[in-house]
Amino acid sequence: MQMVKQPIVRQTDTRSDFPGPITMIFAQSAMYVSAGGEWKTMDVTAARRVMEMENLLKMTPLTECRLDATEDVDGTSTLKYDYQWGTEKARIWVGTSDGLPYRVQSGAVLSKMEYAGVAVPIP
Repeated sequence: MQMVKQPIVRQTDTRSDFPGPITMIFAQSAMYVSAGGEWKTMDVTAARRVMEMENLLKMTPLTECRLDATEDVDGTSTLKYDYQWGTEKARIWVGTSDGLPYRVQSGAVLSKMEYAGVAVPIP
């Protein structure tokens, strides 16, 4: 398998049971987290995040996956999929041209991903 360099991504999570958004920036060698304006750095590589997600999916695989519709997300054409993950019904919007996730809705959490113009915060 050929490894493709992961783009820097900004993920903003909003929860119906949390007062404000949580923003994360994922880079190759670190993750940056802000909840309320102050950035914290975590030394977590992209390779480790991939490994952790693969292990999580092995323990709780996705089921009942189906294509729901095509939809634009902030000007990006996406395919919207519904799926079951454990006891949660969830939905993901995947870019038609790049295969990247642009939005995930699972329970009370809505995650929005951005790839263009994302920079690592300077502490």
